Amino acid sequence: MLALLSCFTSFARDAATPAANDDAVTSLPTFGKLSGKQYAGFAPVTADGKNKLHYWFVECECGNAPGTPLLMWLNGGPGSSSLLGLLAERLGPQSITPNATLVANPDAITKRYHLLALDNPVGSGYSYTSSGAYVTSEFEMRTQAVAALRVFFQRHPEYTSRPFWVTGESYAGHYVPNIAWEVAVNASEIPLQGVVIGNGVRRIPRLERRRQSQRLRSTSSSPPACATPSATMRADVQHGAAVPERRADGVRRGRHRRGDARGGEHAAGPVRRNDPLAPGQRRPVLRERDRLLAVPG
Repeated sequence: MLALLSCFTSFARDAATPAANDDAVTSLPTFGKLSGKQYAGFAPVTADGKNKLHYWFVECECGNAPGTPLLMWLNGGPGSSSLLGLLAERLGPQSITPNATLVANPDAITKRYHLLALDNPVGSGYSYTSSGAYVTSEFEMRTQAVAALRVFFQRHPEYTSRPFWVTGESYAGHYVPNIAWEVAVNASEIPLQGVVIGNGVRRIPRLERRRQSQRLRSTSSSPPACATPSATMRADVQHGAAVPERRADGVRRGRHRRGDARGGEHAAGPVRRNDPLAPGQRRPVLRERDRLLAVPG
């Protein structure tokens, strides 16, 4: 698919002050002339201009009627190109076939919506950095994505007043809420309406256990005498261990999340934040009698 689309990217060229239609796409390889409006290009998203995000926009088949929603689409990965959604997952007006040709897609969501597919972050799809400055945090990811939005709307101000939605799937469960937050707080000129997340990934248990183990090893080796129930439960919830529940007698009881074989009257005991755990080691399970002795009522 990348070989096929390499021809298409010749339509998208960087320019310091691009004209309105410098990024217009009028035809596609193996498909031919396009009937509707499409734009593709690279948006500089850092002060030095060395990080550039690739976008592909398709106008709704109904035209740019007032009130037509504009959906920003993000695939996950991390590292997947959002053109997978546009072409392979049949969101756009063209879809890709097994023999690497483009055909008309009768089920495109662009029959009712504008669609902006963004290769996010740099290193995904056609987005790139010429300085090796790949993002290292969700803060960098969301600020660069919003910078790309500003560039797109600067090039195409006719879409700035359209209701804007941030949408995505899979690992974009990380991207979508971050970008929406950045728009709501720091880009109020964009008329954000909400988010849509399909099959979103917010937690990767194996990765989180590794990070938790690293955090525990990096803390002091002198744990406190006894952690308070509130601090204990906050730590447990943060790391996906237990959800607090207070009984009538004031004693907290652990109610484990679905997928954990323990639960009911078996609850995780007081957790010391600084307790070092060996990889794969599980905290001891205390019965309610032990908890009554360990945790003040």
